[in-house]
Amino acid sequence: MKSMILGLLAAGLLGGPTMANAVTVFTDNFAGVSTSLNTAPAGWQVVIGTGAVDTIANGGFGITCRGATGGCVDLDGTTSNAGNLRTTATFGFSSGVGYSLTAYLSGNQRSGAPDSLTFGISDGSSNLCSTAVSGVAASAPFAQYTCFFTAASNFSGFIFFDHAGGDNIGMILDDVRLESRENGKSVPEPGTLALLGLGLAGLGLSRRRKVN
Repeated sequence: MKSMILGLLAAGLLGGPTMANAVTVFTDNFAGVSTSLNTAPAGWQVVIGTGAVDTIANGGFGITCRGATGGCVDLDGTTSNAGNLRTTATFGFSSGVGYSLTAYLSGNQRSGAPDSLTFGISDGSSNLCSTAVSGVAASAPFAQYTCFFTAASNFSGFIFFDHAGGDNIGMILDDVRLESRENGKSVPEPGTLALLGLGLAGLGLSRRRKVN
């Protein structure tokens, strides 16, 4: 009986969910946005005086969002001045914890000179994480870009995308995700914990039967 339980437990752990080492803090794929000029998506804002962005429903203005579905953002709106886009919410970052910010960016999908931008995490006075993306041609397909950092202290910050363009056709943004990583420590997923508890309970029951 004991060997059977151990076998089932091992099979469940091997075939079940793997140990997760990342926790999602924030994610946005801009689903449900409509095509609208000089409009920031819900949950985001453009810093006053920096220009504008456009929200795009897949196919709007001839633009294909990632996966050819949902929505995305043109980071250079129609004011001839690209907007500095940031989340309206701030997020708490903990000292010693590693974080990754990923985003998918494509070229402007129209024409013109290559585009550039900087994105990352800021506390309002300095950038705690910053990645420069430059020379992205208009025809460049979506690619994933990432900013990694480990918080040196506890702080609150927001996600930002600061486009350097100014010709009304900017890089296209989609699928933004912020994750925390406990310095490589694995965090058991709920299903794995439940399976482990069931196996241990079974072992205890087997021992009790042998004693009786």
